[in-house]
Amino acid sequence: MKLQRITYTLLAIMVFLSWTSLVQATLQEYSITDLGTLGGFTSNAFDINDNGQVAGQSIAPFDFHAFLYDTVNGMVDLGTLTDGMFSHAWSVNANGQVAGFSEIKFGRRDTRIHAFIYDSVNGMTSIGTLGGEESQAYSINSSGQVAGYSQITGNSATHAFIYDSVNGMVDIGTLGGSTSLGYALNDNGQVVGRSSTTGDATSHAFIYDSVNGMTDLGHLGGSLSYSEARDINNNGQVVGNSQAPGNLFRAFLYDNTNGMIDLGTLGGSVSFANGISESGHVFGVSEITGSITQHAFIYDDINGMRDLNDFLPAGSGWTLTSASDMNASGQIVGTGIIGGQHHAFLMTPIPEPMTMSLLALGGVAIMRRKRNSLR
Repeated sequence: MKLQRITYTLLAIMVFLSWTSLVQATLQEYSITDLGTLGGFTSNAFDINDNGQVAGQSIAPFDFHAFLYDTVNGMVDLGTLTDGMFSHAWSVNANGQVAGFSEIKFGRRDTRIHAFIYDSVNGMTSIGTLGGEESQAYSINSSGQVAGYSQITGNSATHAFIYDSVNGMVDIGTLGGSTSLGYALNDNGQVVGRSSTTGDATSHAFIYDSVNGMTDLGHLGGSLSYSEARDINNNGQVVGNSQAPGNLFRAFLYDNTNGMIDLGTLGGSVSFANGISESGHVFGVSEITGSITQHAFIYDDINGMRDLNDFLPAGSGWTLTSASDMNASGQIVGTGIIGGQHHAFLMTPIPEPMTMSLLALGGVAIMRRKRNSLR
């Protein structure tokens, strides 16, 4: 009996270690799906929720249109605001609400750009502006709060905003300069983006919350001191881009413990971060070794920056040029080249056969142990 318990314990440890290794490696194999287009030759995917819905933009027969993709309906054209020619979807939340911006027509010749929220019941709805003519939305969280930026009254500048259905669009200010832009927010209502600093000499990445207001995240040391934040997860980790020494742009990861960290490149000179998952994986684009060619990357603090193309099945025909986001199931979205055209892609992790066998074996061992303990 004692030997059996030791055996079952060892099996459970093996299962745990194998599972941990799998997570750390972000899975070793993926299938890839071409999301297609709305009738043109180009599409781009920017966000994916935990239900596998993907938001992006595609060339439609006459112009660019926002889309929402799922495995049941495929790529659905979200249309535009009133009589607009184009629309752009940047974010989709767990409820299937989409945030973005669209051209909207006022009168016969007056067209503007407005931030919108889309849902399956109400369609696409403008959320207005901060008093100016135009606005753009880039992120929507699970509560339906939206982040973006808008022209202020008089159209003298653009300011970052946070929007909800109760308070409407709220100006969250600047870092002392005249302009700010909001690019993302998390479920805690924290907003990130970039803002000009006092005197408008440069712009810095910021994080905003309702208690502390807007906080300057600094930069990586370039002579122009420029940085911008592009995404934030619910743990408060922020990713973005900054000039580094030599004035080359580098992707960064910021948190309260380590500050702003340069994520490096895939061997080239520059890199740009687009998004960060809840698990802390960063996605973006980087120049590769010995070339100005840019590839999609995935980064984590154990493995560093890796070329996402290395995870593709052999002979897939794809070259992945930019990665944007990953959901809780490990599905990744972005843009790549297939058949000479730029298309949105969806990568889905395939569990390793050995790991699945160990998980099954471990499950059997644990069940037997439970039965023996009841005898």
